[in-house]
Amino acid sequence: MVNLSLGSKKRSELLENKIREATEQGVACIAAAGNSATKIQYPAAFEDVFSVAAIGQTETFPEVSYHLRQVGQHTSRDGQYFSARFTCFAEAGQRMDVCAPGVAVISTVPNQPTAYAAWDGTSLACAHVVGVAAVMLEARAALREMPRGQARVEAVFKAIRERAEDLGLPVAYQGSGLPNVRKALSVGVGAPPETGVDEAWRRLERLLSEALTILKQKVG
Repeated sequence: MVNLSLGSKKRSELLENKIREATEQGVACIAAAGNSATKIQYPAAFEDVFSVAAIGQTETFPEVSYHLRQVGQHTSRDGQYFSARFTCFAEAGQRMDVCAPGVAVISTVPNQPTAYAAWDGTSLACAHVVGVAAVMLEARAALREMPRGQARVEAVFKAIRERAEDLGLPVAYQGSGLPNVRKALSVGVGAPPETGVDEAWRRLERLLSEALTILKQKVG
């Protein structure tokens, strides 16, 4: 799996060919849609790449913070989420796959006293979806055990889209919606038994807790 947190308005045939080669080898390429508030940039705009837009959640940052300036014009049907002002969107002939948190996201950062900061960008949203895909492969043996190739990549992408929640934002800004981690871990009714969802969820929480503990020790 590859997290592509980069973007350009110009199409690169060389990059497209390399991504196609990676896809044929079973490497899922997931890319940030871009932060220019224009149509989806490359490589996210390539057919073989899974594109991710950025959204924000209300009441998750101070009203006096810079993040308030990132609130876009589109809001979810429940008013809880909004499209980020900077996020790229799908124009005619393009496909936005999903959206994910990309405003006021807490992340580790280099050369900072606390080693943490709240950042904005489709790169943060992209990393979120890559994480969803990773834990889904861990929990779902039927996907994990498929032969490495384009078919497995397409199956992973399809599973993420099918388990995304429609927020009521324009499709150009949300695609299929916000990936639901618990739904992504589920194999669905009537499917063969796989790694238990609850066990996979506990494992994920344990790994995150251990990672945070290590980071805090290094900071201290």
